[in-house]
Amino acid sequence: MTDNDNGPDADDVGAVMFEELCAAPDDETSSHDTALATAHQLIAAGIPVFVAKPDMTSGEWNPAGGHKGSGYWLPRGWNTLDAVHGQDGRLHAYRPGDALCALMGWGLDVVDIDPRNGGTDGRTRLPHDLPIVAEADTPNGGTHLFVRSMNVRSRDGVLPGIDVKAGTSAGKGRGFAWIA
Repeated sequence: MTDNDNGPDADDVGAVMFEELCAAPDDETSSHDTALATAHQLIAAGIPVFVAKPDMTSGEWNPAGGHKGSGYWLPRGWNTLDAVHGQDGRLHAYRPGDALCALMGWGLDVVDIDPRNGGTDGRTRLPHDLPIVAEADTPNGGTHLFVRSMNVRSRDGVLPGIDVKAGTSAGKGRGFAWIA
């Protein structure tokens, strides 16, 4: 744990988890198994994980529905979860088509770079001493920079095409990262 009891030291999470997360699965079953393995590693490192169910309007997935148009419904209280209370039990509800999300501000935060919205240019304006732990490509051609928790609130649009998903040591302003 860090000195402020805000989760583990980011180095404890391990780069292997991110390599597994970014590996292209052979099929839906291996993707499901890889996602669950990654979730268990995050939980073991003290980072809360939750399942988000797809918005199935009229029996079909509604990619523009759900929480803030994400296509998924986040569970009540997602931003107040911790990695100790019932996390492994919550994963039993994970099914193919669901999303798995990691709560930021518990040792890790994510800088989300979206080149479709100017993130490539914005990346050049990021601080050179950003405490990057790992980097992962996103399905839409972007990048997630996983960094040591910065003790800041989440904020979209910090630079063109760049969002920060984080949280303070007091649990304020939490954001999350999609992991599957």
